[in-house]
Amino acid sequence: MGRLALITALARLALRDTRRRIGQSLALAVLAALFLLISVASLAVALGIWLAQMTNPVAAALILSGGALVLGLLFLWLSGVVRRGRGAGLQDMQAEAGKLASSLKDEAAKLPPSVTLGAAGLAGLVLGLKLFGKK
Repeated sequence: MGRLALITALARLALRDTRRRIGQSLALAVLAALFLLISVASLAVALGIWLAQMTNPVAAALILSGGALVLGLLFLWLSGVVRRGRGAGLQDMQAEAGKLASSLKDEAAKLPPSVTLGAAGLAGLVLGLKLFGKK
């Protein structure tokens, strides 16, 4: 039963790491969208001021919209970097899962196929109930 608890713990760690990366990517994408929206609004204000007055306030509004555009593109780029990044915890978990898989493979080779399939089905059922069951 200790191996089943280890498998469950590994699955929970994988889900937690995935949720964290998705949350970071979503937050940075929202920031990118916000700054791109500010950029477009500032550009519209700058165009309106330029068309209305043809004076120096235009330069200030254009600088503001250019800065917002740069920030928006930076956050958009960062959201892609976070999405592609892999945490150290995930690599450790993959190494442990590889060790567990090789250990289970060695033990499963000694058993008849029906016992191995039955154990795999039972492990999947218990894992699914623990991860997705009602609490």
